[in-house]
Amino acid sequence: MSQSANETASNDFESVLRDRLAVLSPRRLELIDDSAKHAGHAGARSGGGHYRLLIVADAFTGKSTLSRHRLVL
Repeated sequence: MSQSANETASNDFESVLRDRLAVLSPRRLELIDDSAKHAGHAGARSGGGHYRLLIVADAFTGKSTLSRHRLVL
């Protein structure tokens, strides 16, 4: 059974994102693909791109919410 192009792209995106976030040495990292919940609206026409991210890292200690967001981007 082969993966669809959307599944392959999603897996590639998740892998790249996890690799980029590894520099923060996360103690906990949860990446949840919520794309199926957004099917049919303009932002999900290609079938993906809606994720939730929970990341816990010592690198965030003492930083404001904006500073933490900047570290992730």
